[in-house]
Order: sequence, then C-alpha cells, then structure tokens
Amino acid sequence: MKYFWKLIKFSVGLFWLAFFINLFTPLQQHLLPIGITLAIIHALEFVLFYRKLQQNGHHSITDFMQVLLFGFLHIKPKLRAPQ
Repeated sequence: MKYFWKLIKFSVGLFWLAFFINLFTPLQQHLLPIGITLAIIHALEFVLFYRKLQQNGHHSITDFMQVLLFGFLHIKPKLRAPQ
C-alpha cells in the first residue's frame, strides 16, 4: 500500500510538472483551470488542517508547499505520526 501512495504522489507530481510547462508553452488549454482549481482546493485543505498540523509540529513553509502540491496525500501521514 505504501508504494501505491508513492505512485499516486508521483503521478500528481507529473501533473504539476505538465501544468508548469504549460504556463510557458501552451500544450493543453484545460490544464490551467484544473491546476488553479487544485491549488485553491489544496490551500483550503491546509487552512482546514492547519491546527492539527501545528499540534503535530508540521506547520512550516515547506509543509505548506507540499500541501499545495500534493494536498491530502501529504497531510494524511503527518496527522498519524506526531513529531
């Protein structure tokens, strides 16, 4: 199961790579609104889970950037294991 989550995280990383490439050389017109929507949703996730992340010691700028990129895939393991 651990490898499954890593595969999903890798796939999401590939999406963001395609999104950022699409900013400079338009490849697909649908990537921009999808990427902006995902970034807004992930920012809301960080706001909603900030208190729990703060209690577990995961409230730095790097955690915020990881949540913006990976959303709940980054939050879920952090909520399980307090630091």
